[in-house]
Amino acid sequence: MLDNKGFDLWADGYDRSVDISDEDNTYPFAGYKKVLAGIYEAIRKGQGKRVLDIGFGTGVLAGKLYENGYDITGIDFSERMIQIAQERMPFARLIQHDYSKGLPADLTDFKFDAIICTYAIHHLDDAGKIEFLKELQTHLNPAGRIYIGDVAFATREELNICRENCGDEWDEDEFYLVAEEVSKEIARVQFERFSHCAGILTLEAIMEFREIDKSNYWDCMALTIDDSQEGFVADNKQSLVEAAYEDGLYTLGIYHEETMVGFVLYDYDDTFPGWSMSRFMIGKQFQGKGYGKQAAIAFLEYFKSKHNADKLYISVSLENAVARKMYASIGFDEIKEVEYTFLGKHFKEMQMVKYL
Repeated sequence: MLDNKGFDLWADGYDRSVDISDEDNTYPFAGYKKVLAGIYEAIRKGQGKRVLDIGFGTGVLAGKLYENGYDITGIDFSERMIQIAQERMPFARLIQHDYSKGLPADLTDFKFDAIICTYAIHHLDDAGKIEFLKELQTHLNPAGRIYIGDVAFATREELNICRENCGDEWDEDEFYLVAEEVSKEIARVQFERFSHCAGILTLEAIMEFREIDKSNYWDCMALTIDDSQEGFVADNKQSLVEAAYEDGLYTLGIYHEETMVGFVLYDYDDTFPGWSMSRFMIGKQFQGKGYGKQAAIAFLEYFKSKHNADKLYISVSLENAVARKMYASIGFDEIKEVEYTFLGKHFKEMQMVKYL
């Protein structure tokens, strides 16, 4: 394995040596350009402009994003790599740091819309990678993503086949990603293959659900919606009272890291009949930051892990165009419009269903 001095010596010829391996479709850089292009397109489709690039090398990918208006922060431990990349990105924040020791202290309070790491994380052993990825998740904005492009495999069996085929060319000092093993330690990992030895792992911000109990019910009651959204969802205090006195109502706090940002109430509703996410809200101070869609997607996975059901229903105010669009984007289909009166108030809603 090269140290920082070794990478300094390799820096000036780095891009060409990578190109040769990619063009010849040989380990370790077969699929390199496709991996970079895949990450670039994913970031362009996402939200936000703040990007952290770990082990950016000469700045090939970060430089392309920089040219398109992205705010780039980068970490690399090669002084010469940083010099080359800085010429491409004169106003980027580039930090010389050994990321095997975690992120630098300068970035403790920073959050990013995308964190990328291409052909670098293999310098960490398997346990070190998991620890580092979990640290990176805490630095994501709610709708943020981590994109790891590297020599990577779906299974350990695929890695072993590649190692055998490579023979003496295989680098035994590097530790390559195996998606199925990462998935056992970190939830919601996606893997896309781009060559026989390369792929992209995508990880999302940490969203979790905790039951409402005496330890957090005050936090739940403190969450409110904007005045313009009145009538879209019941007040959380009302929902907690109903759950205390009616059977079969499940109440959950939506957490980003250790902060409750929203609330879910779900139950089996005989009027459909079927399971229904009857209440879903994000506190007004957390709206507009991507929590809603991410929490809704995460809840679908949470629900499937708890209940053997083939569908989930919701009812959305006809006036709540934003919510209807969001639910449609994650696979809910509109069924029919309904009207009813509850506690003296008249409601018009669209019933929707998601097949699981």
